[in-house]
Amino acid sequence: MTSTIEKVRFVLNIIFMIGAVTSVVIYFVMSDVNPMKQPLMIGVCITAIVFKFAESALRMHQNSTERNNRRNSNE
Repeated sequence: MTSTIEKVRFVLNIIFMIGAVTSVVIYFVMSDVNPMKQPLMIGVCITAIVFKFAESALRMHQNSTERNNRRNSNE
C-alpha cells in the first residue's frame, strides 16, 4: 500500500523528469535558433532541480521515519 508521501514523491519525480528533458530540448533546439534562450533553459533546469531536492528531502524523511519505527518496534 502506497502512502501519501510516496505518491507526492512520484509526482515530484515526474515533474523533475519533464523539466530535465525540457531543459535539454531547449538547450539543443533553441540555441541554434536564438542564443538568448539560455536564461530560459537555466530557469527550467533550476526549477527541475528544486523539485528533485524536495523529493530527496521527502525520501530522507520517509527513510528516517521508517528506520525509527523499526528501531522502536525492536525494543
